[in-house]
This record gives sequence, structure tokens and C-alpha cells, in this order.
Amino acid sequence: MIVSWEKMIAILVCLALAHGCRDSSSGPGAGSSEPLFVKELDFGASAGIILEGNYVYFQTNDGPNIGKLYRISKDGQETTIFASGGQSFGVPTILSNSIVTTSTTGGIRVFEKSTGQLRWSRLARDLLVLATADEATVYVTEPGSIRALSLADGTTRWEKTIIGKNAYNPVLEGERIYFATGALHRQDGYLYCINKNDGAIVFQDTLPYMESRSQWGGSAAGVTIWEDFVLVPGDNWYLYCFEKSEGAFVWQFLADAPMETPVRVKNGIAFIGTLNRTCFGVDTQTGSALWAYVSEASIKRIPPSFHGSRVSFASGGSLIVLDQVTGSKYVEYSPRNTKFSFVTAIFDSDGKLFCTGYEEATQKPVFMVYQF
Repeated sequence: MIVSWEKMIAILVCLALAHGCRDSSSGPGAGSSEPLFVKELDFGASAGIILEGNYVYFQTNDGPNIGKLYRISKDGQETTIFASGGQSFGVPTILSNSIVTTSTTGGIRVFEKSTGQLRWSRLARDLLVLATADEATVYVTEPGSIRALSLADGTTRWEKTIIGKNAYNPVLEGERIYFATGALHRQDGYLYCINKNDGAIVFQDTLPYMESRSQWGGSAAGVTIWEDFVLVPGDNWYLYCFEKSEGAFVWQFLADAPMETPVRVKNGIAFIGTLNRTCFGVDTQTGSALWAYVSEASIKRIPPSFHGSRVSFASGGSLIVLDQVTGSKYVEYSPRNTKFSFVTAIFDSDGKLFCTGYEEATQKPVFMVYQF
């Protein structure tokens, strides 16, 4: 039912927005299918990539062994490996002197950034543990709770009860922490705004369960702060926009399926992907669709990223690069035209594209760098 409905709405949207959904992969700016370099990994990396300074950071899944955090220089000449634990659902937090990781079996771990030495670790209460941090405190969300731990030694500073599970790294801005919860069967989820100093709830907005659209309420994606607003992709097919100060509702955009990918914004356009394979460009002022592009697989977990006028989406082993304004396709990296399948990807400001995935012939997990 969803697939056929999705095809119909995508065609209608494309016809109405005649400039969208065009394939221009042979046009200017198409990237090379040959990577600058490739590094083999111990296990797959599916939780996303962080760029900081001259380094690329990502975590591998655990497999039968302890998962690892990789730090690789952007030129591929330097690799440092940290024992971060098991599979992570989020990305590491990189601070001036510290690195914070979370994982299914390793719990919460804080490393010295310069040496890689483990400063402290704490067991998580559930497999779904995510964190953000500032230079004094680590803020950890787990099913039913958020707690603040000292960055120096891991001691608990405060703890607050929440409803549901947060499925992506919380967002820290100023004195506030923002995140969304969901994953409660046939129940509502919530957008939370919490004071980072004492855990007090500043506001709490409902992300309703809708029986006709999903088994779950709330959100399985991260929230995004854009100017004075918070954007939240929902399991009920709605992309929500709330005012970030008091949580007032601003607008909602109805997509074609649940969304499990954090939205990203550039030049007044919100970019989002759905489990029904559709990439959308949405006007952030009005909440209306500007274009839609139908890919070959679900858009899950990995946020869109930008280079110049382009935006990238990871979709079922492929990486699609679209024009931000029109939704036209510049290029697609996939097993059909490269030696690799793609899981995660992020653009750097110079057009380098850092990716994790698998070598098709051997299924060995790899880290790849392309120049776009």
C-alpha cells in the first residue's frame, strides 16, 4: 500500500514542480567513480561520520569483538583506534580535550583526545544509549531517563525521567538540550527541551501516534535547530517545525512515510528522506514541498550533507547527490558504477566526500574518500 501510494504522490509532486526529479548525472560537478584512497576496516560502520579539524571520526559495529572508534586524518596518512565498545546508534562527541562515545556494550566512555587513553566508563542501562557533551558535562539519554554526568570522572550530577526512547544524539544549544522520543508501541512520543544545569523541563511537545500511518508514536530521528526553530521528523509521516524558545507549533509537512533521518537545512530549504525512498526539499518558511526525488531504497539514519549547491543522501547502498534547489540528480555512487556499496557519507567544505561501506567483491568493510 505505501509503495504504490508513494509512487503516485512522487509523480504528482514532480509534475507539479516540473523542475524536480530530473536526472542530470552527466552534468557539471559530477564526481569521479574512483576514490582518492580506501582503508579496510575491522567491522562495518553505520552510525555516521563526524568531521573535526583535520580528522574524520566514526565508530564500527561490534561483531564478535569490542567495537572501535576510528580517527583518520583527512589525507589518510594517520589512523588512531579507540576501544569504544559495541555498536553505536549515534556519533561521537568531539571536544577540545575529550572524546565521548556511547555503545550497546561499552556504555558511556570518555577518552583523552590527545593520547586515546580511557578516562572513565559507565555502563548503560539499555542498548539504546545516546549522548552529547560540553566541556564540563556529558548528557546521556536512555529509555525513560536523561542524566548528566561529570566529564571529569563520570559522577552523576542530576537525572530526569522522560517518556519513551531517544534514538539519536541530543542537541546542545546554549543552556538547553533538545531531543525527541518515540518507539513506544501505539503511544505518543515527545519533543523535549531541558535545562542543562538542573534537568528541569523547559517545554515538552507531543509527537502524536497516528494509527493509520505507523505502529509507533514520536520520532526515531534526531532534532535539528535552525535559527529560532526546532525541526523534528516524525514516525507519523509529519515533519514538524516548533519555535525553539517556548515550543510553540509553527508548521507541519506531510511526507509519504515515516522518517528516521535527521533533517538538515541550507539556504532556507529543509532536506529530509523517508523510509519510502523519497528525498524531499521543503521550504522552511511555509512547510511546503519544493521538490521530491524517488531513490531506490529507504533513507535511514544518515543525515544529508552539503557541498556548494549540492546535497547528498545515503540510500540502500547508494549515495545520491542532488541539486539543492531543483532536486535534479548530479551523480549517484552505487555498486553499479563503483566497486563499493555505501552506508554513511559526509561532504567536507572542499568537496571531499568521506564514506563508509563495503567492497562489493569481498564484502569487506571499508572507509573511502572521493573528490567531488
